[in-house]
Amino acid sequence: MANLGTKTKRKRSVMVEHLKRLWRLLDDQKAAAEFVQEFHGEFARCLVCGAPLCDSWNQKRFFSLETIRCPRCKKSFNTRKGTPLGYSQISPAEFFILRLGILSGLRFGDLCRLLNRRGQFVSKWGRIISDLESAADQDTSPPVKPGASADVR
Repeated sequence: MANLGTKTKRKRSVMVEHLKRLWRLLDDQKAAAEFVQEFHGEFARCLVCGAPLCDSWNQKRFFSLETIRCPRCKKSFNTRKGTPLGYSQISPAEFFILRLGILSGLRFGDLCRLLNRRGQFVSKWGRIISDLESAADQDTSPPVKPGASADVR
């Protein structure tokens, strides 16, 4: 039993370190923009007309979605268009915290308290994240180590 407690404490300390790095990243505007650009590099151009979208004034926040309006064709879209997240209302910070927590093996109760959300929210997004992880694992060629991903169902 002592080993289980040590393992849980180690997972929590790893989670705390990830959260500290995430908050430092969110404090630094330039680093955060570069981090987001890594995931959404294809959105550097308009999805409709292909015009470059480099001006920050074209962007605004609506709930947790970053809505971009193209200056040329005047069409609006968000950075999640065409992804499994679509127009969901989960913030990027909550998504990363959930993903880190699920992959590090934290219990749903701990994640509910951490995010101050209901169990239904954490359970729903836990299933979505695990489905995305399993789809990504099938696309990669290197084998996955045993215990690398958590089964949340």
